[in-house]
Amino acid sequence: MLKTQGIVFRITRYRESSLIFDVFTEAAGLQSFIASGVYSKNGQRLASAFQPMHLLEVVAYYHEHKDLHRIREVSSVYPYVSIPFDIRKSAVGIFLLELCRKCIRPHHHNPSLFSFVRGAFLTLDQHEFDPNYHLRFMLDFAAQLGFQPRNNHSPTLNSFDLANGVFVPYNTSSPYQVDPESSRLLSDWMRDRMAESDMHNGQQRRNLLQWLLLYYQLHIEQFGTVKSVDVFHDILSGAPPR
Repeated sequence: MLKTQGIVFRITRYRESSLIFDVFTEAAGLQSFIASGVYSKNGQRLASAFQPMHLLEVVAYYHEHKDLHRIREVSSVYPYVSIPFDIRKSAVGIFLLELCRKCIRPHHHNPSLFSFVRGAFLTLDQHEFDPNYHLRFMLDFAAQLGFQPRNNHSPTLNSFDLANGVFVPYNTSSPYQVDPESSRLLSDWMRDRMAESDMHNGQQRRNLLQWLLLYYQLHIEQFGTVKSVDVFHDILSGAPPR
């Protein structure tokens, strides 16, 4: 039997009234669970709990060498108070969730990484909206995953080398070198998180986001593309919630 907190990463409907859902758990890493009767009259509470991003406590019949485990009980740990009602926070949350799904592998037990991810969603929910939040998360998440950039920026080492995670002299012919202006912003962030207030316009955010996504693609195997970026353009340009 497994009893643990978890974050719902993905849900898939199975047959008439069952769900298979992927949950990043504190005790066993990323695991897949099945719950039956979710769409029956008595199972409506379960259906409402099984939503992406939700923080749950799960009790399941767990077998270490199996890929799918049957749920016995589930309860909500923390109902979000602002994410569901703020389109900007919702979009950021969806982006963070997709990023986590692409980077966290099944069965990898890492309580400190779980604590980091859980804390990121709680902070997003409990604080005022920050248009740079997803960028800060990407830098901190990279450190958690083991490919933290090295901040050796200087007037001569003025371009961030995405392939090697260090600053180098700018070479316009290299596809993996960040332009000097974005590199300076990145270095400022790495040195002092308060420097994030210097980024005021959506184009800067959009540029840095694209560079950081390429950085992840180079360092995470089979990372692919992040589909939720398409809904991010309004946020990056500072548009108000719809």
